[in-house]
Amino acid sequence: MKILYVIFFGILLIGCNQRNNNADNNNENNSMSVSELSNNFVSGWNNKDSAAIINSFDVNGVVMNDSSVMKGTKEIAANWVSGGVKVVSDVQITSLKSGKSNSLAFDAGTYTSKINLPDKKLNEKGNYSIIWEKNNNEWKIISAHIEDVTQRPDVATIKK
Repeated sequence: MKILYVIFFGILLIGCNQRNNNADNNNENNSMSVSELSNNFVSGWNNKDSAAIINSFDVNGVVMNDSSVMKGTKEIAANWVSGGVKVVSDVQITSLKSGKSNSLAFDAGTYTSKINLPDKKLNEKGNYSIIWEKNNNEWKIISAHIEDVTQRPDVATIKK
């Protein structure tokens, strides 16, 4: 009877150890926080690193802003990043809502940035929401919505 208790206890220990190892492996694969994901994306802009920005997107990612929709990394690179990275600086974000599961993460909030045009410098502010999907142990942006809400006289007259 004692031998059965020893065997049962041994099986119990092995089972618990395997369950803990699996949990540890899942945590390792899922270790980046939403804040880290967002900060990595923002640092690409602040460092004027277009390769880092594009690399943060899934090949089929989508970017929506107040004036257009871009699909796929080629279109995002050509129509948003290549021009934007030259003039955008000092991007700051304030997360208002974020969350994460094993395969999806999201962050939504507000941002400010500086736009350095040849003839003038502008301050921009807006809202953002970003969704990442984990695929092959890499987090990639599948959707980003960036909306400028800056009230500028030159922009207000165009939109009327």
